[in-house]
Amino acid sequence: MKRFVALVVAIFAVAASAAPAQAALILVTNRAALNGNDFIDWRTAGSEYTQLGNPFNITSNLGDIVTVSKALSGNFERRDQSSGWNGNFAPGDAVLWTQNSSNNTNPISIFDFNGSGVSAVGTQIQADFFGTFVARIEAFDVNNNSLGFFTVNGNSTSDGDNSAIFIGVRSTDTPIARIAFSLDSATQDIGDFAINRVDFDNRVTEIPEPATLAVFGLMAAGAFGVRRRLKAYESR
Repeated sequence: MKRFVALVVAIFAVAASAAPAQAALILVTNRAALNGNDFIDWRTAGSEYTQLGNPFNITSNLGDIVTVSKALSGNFERRDQSSGWNGNFAPGDAVLWTQNSSNNTNPISIFDFNGSGVSAVGTQIQADFFGTFVARIEAFDVNNNSLGFFTVNGNSTSDGDNSAIFIGVRSTDTPIARIAFSLDSATQDIGDFAINRVDFDNRVTEIPEPATLAVFGLMAAGAFGVRRRLKAYESR
């Protein structure tokens, strides 16, 4: 009996000392590689030049309701590549524009995803002013804790050739509850940029934390040991 109590104490000691799970966040720079199963088409928010509030709600292709906001005040505006937006998205792409002439950081945040989170999310992004820029993507969990971020170098042009950089992430464990797209640098006004269709993957599978796995493993080992002792006692 004393040995069994000692085993239980050891189980909890290992569980307490186990490091908390860390989200494994992977950068994705290609829409096909993201392999999303749902997307947000800004065209459903209204026709070109439609003013959209900050924040506003929009429904994804498969019916998820998401909230979209930005850090700076003022409305978003809907534009289309090759008509209202003279950039390097693909011709006809519906884009969401911050329309903030400001050199203050201005993340576009997309969150809620019907409360369940997503495993991956990404979009193409372009600075409003032509020239090189650095884009940032940062993911957050349900408690608004950062899961990590990545930056990607881009070049803003008027080529209209789908060369706008794609920036996305995939989390291998913790669901992404909020995603933020922003610019770290640009030739002018880092708060002024646009994104096109946002793809995401809502096939989320959570992996137990190491502490949980340690408890299950040790409990199984302990139960097996006790069972063997009982069997040995019964055979005497």
